[in-house]
Amino acid sequence: MLSTNGKYDDAVDFNFCEWSRERTGLPLRMDNDEQSALLGEWVYGAGRGVGDLMMVVFGMGGWHSGDDR
Repeated sequence: MLSTNGKYDDAVDFNFCEWSRERTGLPLRMDNDEQSALLGEWVYGAGRGVGDLMMVVFGMGGWHSGDDR
């Protein structure tokens, strides 16, 4: 984890992959929600069977209320 946007600051030094392997014996791969959603659509959903796929996601960009940017 590279940044927390001021949330869960203790997560930056937490080894999620090691935690998962110790508890489940399974490897863990992490990505952001947009890329995970696109992968899910490509493998199991509306993009299944196509060679090229694009997803447009509108959102807050990780900002939270009170952020003055």
